[in-house]
Amino acid sequence: MNTTTAVVTPRNGVAPARAKYMSLDNVRTGKLKQPLRILLHGVPGVGKSSFAAEAPKPVFLCADNGTSDLDVARLPEPRAWEDVLEAVRVLTEDDHPYETFVIDPLNWIEPMCWTAVCREKGWSSIEEPGFMKGPTAAVDFWRALVARLERLQATRRMHVILLAHTAPRNFKNPEAEDFHRYQSGIDPLAAGLFQGWCDAVLFAKHETFTEKAGKQRARGRSTGVREMYTEWNAAFDAKNRFGLPAKLPLSWAEFHDGVERYRSPDTKTRAAELRATIGKLLAAYGDEGYAAKANAYIGAAQDDVKRLDEIENRIAARLRAKQENEGEGA
Repeated sequence: MNTTTAVVTPRNGVAPARAKYMSLDNVRTGKLKQPLRILLHGVPGVGKSSFAAEAPKPVFLCADNGTSDLDVARLPEPRAWEDVLEAVRVLTEDDHPYETFVIDPLNWIEPMCWTAVCREKGWSSIEEPGFMKGPTAAVDFWRALVARLERLQATRRMHVILLAHTAPRNFKNPEAEDFHRYQSGIDPLAAGLFQGWCDAVLFAKHETFTEKAGKQRARGRSTGVREMYTEWNAAFDAKNRFGLPAKLPLSWAEFHDGVERYRSPDTKTRAAELRATIGKLLAAYGDEGYAAKANAYIGAAQDDVKRLDEIENRIAARLRAKQENEGEGA
């Protein structure tokens, strides 16, 4: 039995006009102030949950007991991947007073994701299908979570903070020898998805330094200060889209103030602040020739906050490298 597919043709042979979505009439200009998307990874006990607890009206989805000593709102502890997705749906569709959604931590959510993948695929474990095939399949499940988080933000204008334990991993360096660096401890494919999605990837650690006396082996010391880094470094993953300083105290207020200065800048005041900060960095660096070159760039930048931000970050990075080298040679 032969079958044919009927093609419906308009009487005049012209298809009806499709409503124009991709049109120059729909172009929007200027900055769009969106709720924040943050991934914070760091060493155990550094204060990741405390950072998120300082955000506006947070509600936590906790897969461990990291917030047990914090006075925060918590959804029921998820027991399966479906609970994670359901939590996002509830916050999206039900009325509530919360302004920030926190997943704490992603590392403990990941086994639930993998269990769901294995159940759907009929695998006994995430390793069963072969090298990287299991985690690759899991990325589609993570994307489903990201899609729900995007809908949550579009509907409720909620900030999203994803917390993760960090892990030192070998970095395959295409230009020289491989080396270890801190990365969020979930599977690298999932980490890459979240790092691309987030506006800020922050790395948190305790401030440390090394000291060495004579021929003795160098020893690590800690000041007790908790700090976070906002830019990629050979030692860790980080980024931000807000022109933040490379290092900040581990504080929501410090982070949010930096974001707001970027989004609603008082240009002259901010430029003056940056020039003052750069002056302190140059004084600490202690090289008159380098300072003269830097001041020429500062003068050319005038009140261009973006260019001054770049100059500050470069000088700060150069100063850190000098201090580290001096510490190693002590």
